[in-house]
Amino acid sequence: MQLTYLATVALMTYGIHAQAPTNAAAAGAKAASAASAAPAGQGAAPGTKQPKVIPLDCTQAYLPFSEADVAALSANDTNAATSGNYSTIATEAACKGPAGSVDGLCDISSCSNHPVCNTCVELIITGANTTKTGTTTIPQVTCTNNYFFGNSTDPLKNVCTDANDKTYTCTGTCTSFTSCKTCFSVNDPALQGP
Repeated sequence: MQLTYLATVALMTYGIHAQAPTNAAAAGAKAASAASAAPAGQGAAPGTKQPKVIPLDCTQAYLPFSEADVAALSANDTNAATSGNYSTIATEAACKGPAGSVDGLCDISSCSNHPVCNTCVELIITGANTTKTGTTTIPQVTCTNNYFFGNSTDPLKNVCTDANDKTYTCTGTCTSFTSCKTCFSVNDPALQGP
């Protein structure tokens, strides 16, 4: 949970959400309800706005999240999820595309492909706001669980988490990215407040 929270904060720092965390959580909740609101083949209920479904390429960042993650982010407390009845199964993902493109929230079941990064060392969380890097270089890591790619001036250039929930920072190149077919722009008017 703390790693996902840390990654969410990092994504927000990179600009995936220009709104406050509670608005980002609300947008995620609205996107989830919009995705399941109307049965297949039927339009939206009269008078309700539905967000436009778009495909996205997550070339800069991909972060799956669950109801528990949204609860923790909304409360600004990583223990909030344990005090509620929230699912810990990730169903949506924050997706950041190339500079100047739309950022979105995606149904993770519509996403495929995982980037591979080179020349990596493990990133170890040592405290609430502190990390250290390992000493063993891993030649190649597949970013199965999440990732965010910085620019060449970032001290933690590329960060990704593998299938074993180990997080790495990589100084080598990263190839490919996750693509999702069912996404909603974070700026879609249907996801904005009343």
